Amino acid sequence: MCKRMMLLREGVCSCFLLVKIQIIQTSPFQVSEVYSKELKGAISSLASLQGHLLIASGPKIILHKWTGSELNGVAFFDASPLYVVSLNIVKNFILLGDIHKSIYFLSWKEQVSQLRLLAKDFGSLDCFATEFLIDGSTLSLIVSDELKNVQIFYYALKMSESWKGQKILSRAEFHVGAHVTKFLRLQMFPTSDRTNATPGSDKTNRFALLFGTLDGSIGCIAPLDELTFRRLQSLQKKLVDAVPHVAGLNPRSFRRFHSYRKAHRPGPDSIVDCKLLCHYEMLPLEDQLEIVTRLERLVHRFSQV
Repeated sequence: MCKRMMLLREGVCSCFLLVKIQIIQTSPFQVSEVYSKELKGAISSLASLQGHLLIASGPKIILHKWTGSELNGVAFFDASPLYVVSLNIVKNFILLGDIHKSIYFLSWKEQVSQLRLLAKDFGSLDCFATEFLIDGSTLSLIVSDELKNVQIFYYALKMSESWKGQKILSRAEFHVGAHVTKFLRLQMFPTSDRTNATPGSDKTNRFALLFGTLDGSIGCIAPLDELTFRRLQSLQKKLVDAVPHVAGLNPRSFRRFHSYRKAHRPGPDSIVDCKLLCHYEMLPLEDQLEIVTRLERLVHRFSQV
């Protein structure tokens, strides 16, 4: 006999049920209710946090502890979000996405049973999906919005631009061209598994984000080491002029952050477009050599990328 615990959500009744599913070889599935509880407002998101159940209900998130017979609230946070649409967890850190007020970065302290706000984005943003992007010891916060953009933020307590850590800072931004509704975090293979890997570039704790969009497409966002990024960025700049584009459209203009009647300060240029880079290997050999020659100092190292 195999037993599993499963959470079911009923948004219409504004309640949630904790049910137990038993799988028996000689009979079909058996489902029995273990616990149910009503809340004020619809449940919009659920997440597991160090053995606790984190529930988002409207503008409030409540952390519950299962005692064996019931769920008891041990902490809550309802400072200013309007309506929570997504929750993501890494260790004791929480990423919260709001329907209009962008993202919030929180931490959970079990010793004092407290959910504490570390930083947030002070701009307005209609979140579609959020997730953590992990690159070794570097933790980034990623969010997709209504205007088909993807932004990457980071928490910098000691930087003056962060207002003593109250504001998260922009690391990169990118226009996908479709509404991203879900990110899936997947661990990457260590770079040492590749031949001719750069010494010291091995990072085993590295994750990529696979995402899906409303138009049916899928994509991936993955971290790069600094040297590889510089090489690919230089190549990308050359390909903008070297490759003929559909209807003569400029890919750099298309990938710029889109804002609707709002002043926007451009973020760092920290993302390379693999869709554009793929055109390089489809070029004739003569054109490839000409582009590489223009890159001067990267000629002898380019084949190692």
